Formats: sequence, C-alpha cells, structure tokens
Amino acid sequence: MIFYKKNKKLPYLSFIDENYYAEILIEWDEKIESPLSGTTKKKNYRTTINFLKYEVFNYEIQNYNKLYSIKAKQWILPENFFVISIDPVEIYYLYHESNDVSGQNRKLGKIKNMEIQYLEIDNLRALLPSPDKTKLFLLSQNNKFLLYDVIKGKIVQDKNPNFEIFNEQMITWDSDSKKIYVYLNEKVYSYDIIKNQVEIAKEFPECIHPTTTMGSALNGKEYAIHYDYETKQYILKKFTTFLSFKDKKLINDIRKVRFQCKE
Repeated sequence: MIFYKKNKKLPYLSFIDENYYAEILIEWDEKIESPLSGTTKKKNYRTTINFLKYEVFNYEIQNYNKLYSIKAKQWILPENFFVISIDPVEIYYLYHESNDVSGQNRKLGKIKNMEIQYLEIDNLRALLPSPDKTKLFLLSQNNKFLLYDVIKGKIVQDKNPNFEIFNEQMITWDSDSKKIYVYLNEKVYSYDIIKNQVEIAKEFPECIHPTTTMGSALNGKEYAIHYDYETKQYILKKFTTFLSFKDKKLINDIRKVRFQCKE
C-alpha cells in the first residue's frame, strides 16, 4: 500500500510596503498512483502566510523578523496575492479549493482582520489591484472584465472586450488607476474604467507590470528579494536598470515595450 506524504512548493515572497513582505508557503498531501508512469494523486492543499519585516543595509539582508502567520485550507496562488493593508490586515487573492486538483476554478478570497472571508466570485483567471488600492481588476475564464470596488465590497461594473486574451500577464494598470492596458499581438487596448469603454490605445505604458508595486515581488525600488535554491535562504538581487511602476512613461511603438523594465 502506498501512503500519502507531505510535499511543498518553494517559498514565494510578495512585497507589501518598504521592508515588509509576505512569505507564502504551499503544502499538500501526495502519493504515487502508478510507479511506472510516475502519475501522482494530490489532495488537501493548504497555505501558510508569514508576514516578515526585513532590515536591508548596503544591499544586504541583515536580519528579518516574523510578525505573525495566517493558515488557510486553500491553494492560494502567489502571483495573484495582494496585501492592501497590514494594519489592519486586508488581503485579496485568488485560490483553488483544497481538493480542486484540476486548478481550473479560481475564486476570489479575502482576509480581513486575520479572518478568512469567502466571496461569492469565482470562475476567474487573474487579479490585478489598482495602484491606489481601491479597485481590483478581475479577468474571468470567459474573458470578461470585472471591476471590484474594495470600499463597497462588490463588483461595480463588467465589460466584454470582444477579443480573447491568451496571456493574463500582458495586462497592466496605468499609474493613476483610471485605465487598464492589454497587450495583444500587434495591438494594445485600453480599458477606461470611468467610461467602462474598451478601445485601441494610441499611447500605452513602456513597461508591462503584471502586478502593481504595492503587491508584487518587486518593491518599487532597484532591488528585490529572492529565495536562493542552493543556500535555502533569502537574498537580495540588485537590478542594473530599473524603472518603477510610478515612473513608467507612455509610448506609441509596441516594439519598444518591455516587461517590468528591469534587468
């Protein structure tokens, strides 16, 4: 008889503010169903979120402290995990149910004041919070644009763009939280959330930031913290060139578009 054993992903860091990060740890139970084919069966996905504070001096991590932890019986998607506030705690993220092995039905989750809240919004592909922290752009599985108001706590508008998005990483907010840009093939579309209108953009950001600086692995500066596979410790990586989210400029030549503007 083959028993289930624990397995886990490598840690993922999500930037919060200044030297605050959220460390996301995902675990599950797994067993080999067919030793010949190597197929496995997985169940009981669970996530631990550790809130950390780092001290950085001369581009080196001096030390860090774990402030507190939150445990969820969910498969939280690190690339769709965003902290709106750490005092009080307010977090939005996409997740799968604990035993959703297909990983197809992504749902919107929320943690408020250390309590997990289950929002009745599912069938999602991607989540992008606005730079001003008041709105969430949601991309549904059927390609519809949804706008969630953080203050009102509900979806306030939706829009069918009439084109298919193949890569949800090719979407970015503008710096004033009024438009969303979608990079598709040889065209860039803009979604004006004030007018609830989609059109071909005449100008668009030079940099594609799939997540805003208030919730991405980047800290809005010229460095980011990464997990080193060999030492199993966090290290600080400095970029030779870097253009922060708020400093990105508008251009009209799609051939000059860069991804996150960092090296």
